[in-house]
Amino acid sequence: MKIYSRTEWGAKYRDGVADRSAFVGRLDKWAHHTVTAQLSEGATVAQEMAQMRAIEAVGQSRFGAGMSYTFLVFPSGRVYQGVSISRLSYHTGQGRNANSVAICYPGNYETHQPTKSQLDATAELLRYGEEKKWWTQRKIDGGHRDLKATACPGRNYYGKIGAINLAAAGTAKVPPVSSVKPTSNPITKIKLPRSHTDKAGVAAYVKALGYSSVKAYQAGQHYYPGLRVDGSWGPLTQAHAEWVATLQTALNQWKAVIRLGRTKVDGDFGPFGIRCVDAVIASNFNGAYTKLVKSLYGASARPVNDKTPGKAVCKMLGIPAHPMTK
Repeated sequence: MKIYSRTEWGAKYRDGVADRSAFVGRLDKWAHHTVTAQLSEGATVAQEMAQMRAIEAVGQSRFGAGMSYTFLVFPSGRVYQGVSISRLSYHTGQGRNANSVAICYPGNYETHQPTKSQLDATAELLRYGEEKKWWTQRKIDGGHRDLKATACPGRNYYGKIGAINLAAAGTAKVPPVSSVKPTSNPITKIKLPRSHTDKAGVAAYVKALGYSSVKAYQAGQHYYPGLRVDGSWGPLTQAHAEWVATLQTALNQWKAVIRLGRTKVDGDFGPFGIRCVDAVIASNFNGAYTKLVKSLYGASARPVNDKTPGKAVCKMLGIPAHPMTK
């Protein structure tokens, strides 16, 4: 995969602010946009390089640290290195800059649609990064908006994350931009299928969530032990959706989560679900979570906030563990 280097586009300021090579191999990926000039799909390399230098100048003026983003993907589909993969830069915050990269679309994707070339290039970048052992999962973990009160990366880029992840998983090509639209149905009207044999209910459910297919729903789950992205809504997928709804109901009762805003109860475990679980683990509740970890895994066990609703989190919430972890 061709990635234009810092030398090629003429980086002027320092390459990140610190070494974070210890995290390379298990990096998360967060989506961003710049809200700077919007180039067309037919823009030249020279125009894109000039925009790269302009974005770098913005980062320098805001943080004194040069370029903020790790990778930038233009409407043409060309990919540029912002900061080296082993260097920390300022982009996502919330204590995540050291262990994550920013995959950024230059421009404003609250008002503009990403191009098919951008979506395809992003999926290719996710696959390439796995091959290079930068990360272990071929997916964008969420948007900047999932961690901060911001519109970033814009509703149009954010709405394509599921399709990008599906394509990166190698199970499908990214659908045309016009075919992936967020649902406008109120979340309270979304009902889970009655069972895995309820074909009409499955079709209505997937559509109501805004996914283009069962495969897209499966690929969009941020926690699903043993997930098979096969497009088959069998007993395991049904059990997962029901369990996520149970988890969301329990999360809504915890002060650590309610302060973030009530979660959806829709059986769809996405970036906001991660954020809520993160809040429960981080709160620790006067050491209660630490005690649970030790009781489950031994006195020498240490709690690790991996943002996943594992057995200790479930026990703390008073719900069964995920059906595929038993």
